[in-house]
Amino acid sequence: MKKFISAFLAAVVFIAVLSSFSSCEKNEEKEYFDANFIAMDTAVTVRLARNSGKKDGRKIIYFDDAYLNEIKQNCADIAKEIEASLSRTIDGSIVSYINKETDCVLDIDGDFISLLNESFELSENTGGAFNITLGTLTELWNITGDTHRVPSAEEISDALSHTGNDKITVGASDVKKSDRKLKIDLGAIGKGYALEKITEYLESTDVLYGLVSFGGNVSVFGSKEIKGTKDEESQKYKIGITDPLDTSKVVGYVYIDSGYVSVSGDYERYFEENGIRYHHIFDPETGYPADSGLSSVAVICSDASTADALSTALFVMGYEKALDFYKSEKYDFEAVFTKKDGTTLLTSGLSESGMFEEYVEEPAEPANTD
Repeated sequence: MKKFISAFLAAVVFIAVLSSFSSCEKNEEKEYFDANFIAMDTAVTVRLARNSGKKDGRKIIYFDDAYLNEIKQNCADIAKEIEASLSRTIDGSIVSYINKETDCVLDIDGDFISLLNESFELSENTGGAFNITLGTLTELWNITGDTHRVPSAEEISDALSHTGNDKITVGASDVKKSDRKLKIDLGAIGKGYALEKITEYLESTDVLYGLVSFGGNVSVFGSKEIKGTKDEESQKYKIGITDPLDTSKVVGYVYIDSGYVSVSGDYERYFEENGIRYHHIFDPETGYPADSGLSSVAVICSDASTADALSTALFVMGYEKALDFYKSEKYDFEAVFTKKDGTTLLTSGLSESGMFEEYVEEPAEPANTD
């Protein structure tokens, strides 16, 4: 029997986002404007503060829906434009041109080149745990497609022979391949990249604060001053990290007032065959879904692309190697690790800062025996 969880459904339950900001009183304007759209096969939520930061006498002025809907549409357009460039399945994307059996692709825009260079730097610094040259392997497994299956060892070996950073060269505006069958896959960094561009745009608007949830990636921007209180926690967002063993629950909450959270897990996109779950995060060395003892990794970082890529890389590494990588201080981040047995572990900076609150299920009410 096979079971497949779609990318869209996984995104809906993947990360719960809550806000500890206080609600407005009854009959006042709602504090937030929530908008939703689909991009990169993922549900995206944009939550924007209605408060304009201005007053008409003693009355607060709120943005109207027309203005906020325009901002929402601009966010959707940014995501659509990036998807049209980064997607390996959309004809005419830059990635699709690179993935053709060709030696060289010319006249590539600077933003895409920068993302490729960032990706290769991340790959080098993570010892290859993050790897964008696995496109041939990704297509072979076809985890998110209708014809997913477990490939043979020979097929996997052949696919791996067409991977490797040493087989691709990035120039100022061109990409060259020494292996015509090599294909790139930006799935493990693309959503983070899109999220960062959307957040940068939102920071340029008049919206004072808010958040964006892009599948397993969340951004928080702006700030809200709460007068008459010294409780700093009330100004932070409370982001729930999904429990990979029971996606209707959370393992705990991360409190942040800025930056990004990215989560990668074996429950996002997968299929089951003969009682075995085959998920979408591949080990670049074996060609099989990574079996590192982890079920999910959440990374908190000031850079969205880095957070997205590191959540995948740390998942592939496993807890011990990931902790060594954290201690190397190559990147400034914190992380929440959930093992397959349900154990939750934190990096030291997260545990010492009090930014993480473990979820504790309240005991059930005793039965009434009267």
